[in-house]
Amino acid sequence: MSTEQYTWLITGADRGVGLEIVKLLLASPSNLILVPVYRTAPFGGLAMSAQGRLHLIPLDGDDGGRDDEDDEPLYGTVRLVSSIVGEGGIDYLLNYAVVTEAGWDVPSNMDLNALECDYRVNVIGPARAYQIYLPMIAKSKKRTVINVLSSQGKVATHGSASYTTTSITKAALKVLTRKESAESRHSTVVFMTLGHLRPDSLAETEVYILRSDAQSL
Repeated sequence: MSTEQYTWLITGADRGVGLEIVKLLLASPSNLILVPVYRTAPFGGLAMSAQGRLHLIPLDGDDGGRDDEDDEPLYGTVRLVSSIVGEGGIDYLLNYAVVTEAGWDVPSNMDLNALECDYRVNVIGPARAYQIYLPMIAKSKKRTVINVLSSQGKVATHGSASYTTTSITKAALKVLTRKESAESRHSTVVFMTLGHLRPDSLAETEVYILRSDAQSL
C-alpha cells in the first residue's frame, strides 16, 4: 500500500461541487486538503473526522508580509499554508470558483456590474491564487494547477447568445489557463469543464449531479 501523501489546496470549496470534491478526496488517507474559507459551517464535523487531513484556512489572516495596499484575503493565508505544507509544497491547486451573478442573459441586457463581479471571481481569483501559491506548487512532486469551467465557458454554445456574462468570464479563464501552462513548463496546468452548474443549490434532486460532477474531476 502506498503511503505517499498528496497535498491539495482548493478554492471555492465551501459549497456545491467544491464541497463534494473535498468529501471525495477525504475518502483517501493519502490526501491532505487545505481550503481557504470565510465560513466553516458548511463543513460541519468534516475537519474533526478527517483527523488532521483537512485544514480550513481562515480568510482573515495577516498580509503575509506584504506592505502594499492590496487587501486580497488570500495573501493572508500564505504563512499558515506554508507552515502546513512545509518543503513538500502544494501538489494540486484546484480553483473551483464557478460564480455567476448574472444567470441567463444576452449581450443587449447583460448587467455590467454582474460582469465585473463574475470576472473578479472567475478570472482574477484563479489568477491571483496561481501567483500566490506558485512558489509552493513548484516545490511539490505533482506541480498541478486545475481551473474548473462550467459548460458556459465557450465563446459560443451552439450559436446561442445566452449566458453571455458567464461565457465571457469562462472563456477568459480558458485563455488564462493556456498562458499559465505555456509559462509553467515544469508544471501541469489544465482546465476542466463540468456540466451546467448550480453551485449554491443543494436540493435533494441535485445531490446526485453534484457528486457526479465532483467524481468526474
